[in-house]
Amino acid sequence: MFVPAARSPHKDAGPVATDADRVRMLALAIAELEGSGVWTEELDRAGESGEPSYWIDTLIAARAQAGEQAVLRFLIGADQLLALPRWHRWRELLELAAPVVVAREPYDDAATILDAMRSDPAWEGFDRDTWASRIVRAPVLPYSATAIRAAIARGNTDIPGLDPRVFAYINERSLYA
Repeated sequence: MFVPAARSPHKDAGPVATDADRVRMLALAIAELEGSGVWTEELDRAGESGEPSYWIDTLIAARAQAGEQAVLRFLIGADQLLALPRWHRWRELLELAAPVVVAREPYDDAATILDAMRSDPAWEGFDRDTWASRIVRAPVLPYSATAIRAAIARGNTDIPGLDPRVFAYINERSLYA
């Protein structure tokens, strides 16, 4: 399941596009990804309040819906894993669901990630072998949402890494222009 975030507590403002637009773009992007879907729990919970959303609350809702026996996992980039100690109730979060960590620049292999974790006192007491088993290597794509939005704002029409259906939707709705 893909879970579009409401407003991150680590950012001063929410997303530029509306929640409905973001859900539609995500649905278009994963349309051919068999067995996938969009779960709007975080957006539904946040409503129009503009309050930040917390991943722990989303995982609690997932646990309630999936049941106690379900195995929950979440995908996280190595950069966000290393920022995890700043997240709200992060240790509880790890009890609810084990992350699958995607290695990516500048943390492009398990050794680099584990070294960075070891240098942060917040990770003391965590088992190195357990964390090593959660790290996956995936191809690093040279795209960023920020760069894509900037390219659209400049009027670029050839946006590498952007699904053509999503690009058509963005143009149709005049998003990021």
